[in-house]
Amino acid sequence: MGRSHAGFSSKIHVTVDAVGNPLRVRLTAGQRHDSPQAQSLLEGYACNNVIADCGYAAESLHDWTIQ
Repeated sequence: MGRSHAGFSSKIHVTVDAVGNPLRVRLTAGQRHDSPQAQSLLEGYACNNVIADCGYAAESLHDWTIQ
């Protein structure tokens, strides 16, 4: 659990398959940024497309996914 001015919070980061079944789950403190979780959530999966929240839109992630 993280603490912010509004109190305690947390974020759930989830990788799902094409029909929404959860594959991986990460729980972080609410004040932590989203993008550091992306690589660990996607690592090991082969995919043609990734749909993600804009919090995951880091250039380093984009560069990593096209390798």
